[in-house]
Amino acid sequence: MDENKNFNSNEVTNATEKVELDSEETTGAPKARLNSKILIIAIAAVLIVAIIAAVLVISLGGNSDRDRDDDDDEETSDSDDKDDDRDDKDEELIPTEGLEFAINSDGTYTLVSLGSASKEKTIVIPKVYNERFVTAIDPDVFKNNTKVKKIVVPNSVKATDSPIFAGCTSLESLTIPYIGVGYVYASGLSKFFGDDNSVIPDSLKKVVVTDDDMIDAHAFSDCNSLTSIKISDSVTSIVAYAFDNCSSLTSIEIPNSVTRIFDGAFSSCSSLKSVVIGDSVTSIGNGAFSYCDSLVSIEIPDSVTSIGNYAFEGCESLKSVVIGDRVTSIGETAFYSCRSLTSIVIPDSVTSIGGNAFEWCDSLTDVYYKGTEEEWKKISIDYGNDLLFAATIHYSYVSK
Repeated sequence: MDENKNFNSNEVTNATEKVELDSEETTGAPKARLNSKILIIAIAAVLIVAIIAAVLVISLGGNSDRDRDDDDDEETSDSDDKDDDRDDKDEELIPTEGLEFAINSDGTYTLVSLGSASKEKTIVIPKVYNERFVTAIDPDVFKNNTKVKKIVVPNSVKATDSPIFAGCTSLESLTIPYIGVGYVYASGLSKFFGDDNSVIPDSLKKVVVTDDDMIDAHAFSDCNSLTSIKISDSVTSIVAYAFDNCSSLTSIEIPNSVTRIFDGAFSSCSSLKSVVIGDSVTSIGNGAFSYCDSLVSIEIPDSVTSIGNYAFEGCESLKSVVIGDRVTSIGETAFYSCRSLTSIVIPDSVTSIGGNAFEWCDSLTDVYYKGTEEEWKKISIDYGNDLLFAATIHYSYVSK
């Protein structure tokens, strides 16, 4: 009896333990499944985050590369602009190191040697050395130098007729304070190189004049290699035939300091396509722009009072002309044989038009006159202007 009792008691105990064990196993299974799901979700989340991060890195990296490329392009462009600025301000370039000087009796200095800079392609001569002005260049300093491409001479250097750049066959750009008087085939510029224009190097394309009060007669006459000439604001006059037959010169801007353009100043500049005349110019001389075959248009400022004889004669590409409001006379053959001229604006200030002023202007169709018909009839129009009368005249024209 007791044994049975004990047996049953043990069975109950074992049964209870089994139930508890079953209960633990039963509750443990859902927990295990839950933990597995959480783990899967966590891994998926990590993978998603990693993928997003990778996409962002690639995207940002690509943009960064493009940004760097853009920055490089901008830097290159800026660099080019800065180079252009430096070219336009030659006199402000940093002086070349290594140049050698000798003191003069008056305490100024003369450049006597390129010294350690003898192989440099750009030579910028300082205006001041040892707190004294540099006023001269020894004739042998640049003699037969075939390496130098750019020379900048300060305005402290005095005028000289010595061929200080003789034999500089690679020279491309020259900044000089003055250009002297020349004559046909021996320009003022040629004096820096030798006897006549034949010794000016074909490589020389640009000249900057920094300190003259005038561009003298034949200063650049027949300098056929020059494409760019810059003149300073100190210039007041461009003397007769100063740029005559500069056949490669493509454009020029005349500073507001210039008050007079003399006879033939730009005649036969066959490549000249654009001209900007300053607002201080009062007269345009005889033949000033004659036979500028590539000139397409011209605007004469209100400051000009007279247009000389044959001033624009033979400008066969000239299509349009605007004459300023103070011009009183248009000289003989002023626009003779301007065969492409289609329109011209004439102010009511004009009182006379010279003989053959518009002869052989075959394409002229429209004349825009700022006065009335009655005022037009009062203008003294000389012989040989039949094509002017044949054009349609628009009276009381108002400039746009």
